[in-house]
Amino acid sequence: MKRIFKYELPVMETQLLTLPKNARVLSVANQRDNLVLWAAVDPQAKDVESHLITIGTTGNTLPDVQNADFLGTVLFNNGSFVTHVFHKKV
Repeated sequence: MKRIFKYELPVMETQLLTLPKNARVLSVANQRDNLVLWAAVDPQAKDVESHLITIGTTGNTLPDVQNADFLGTVLFNNGSFVTHVFHKKV
């Protein structure tokens, strides 16, 4: 049985997130000034897999997001800092 888990992400250009095998990444948002990702996971899964999270910021060069899914745009500091989050299973 799957459950929705929350993962806090540092705001950095790229990072690998390890999730239980067959996790489904759902969305991202700002929660209490933290970048948060939600995923549907099987907490009893024995195996894990890596997910590449790529974050671009408005006005700056976008890292390579070819073949990545767009998760959403997340605003911080009353909208003065804007991030765009992409996801790809690797």
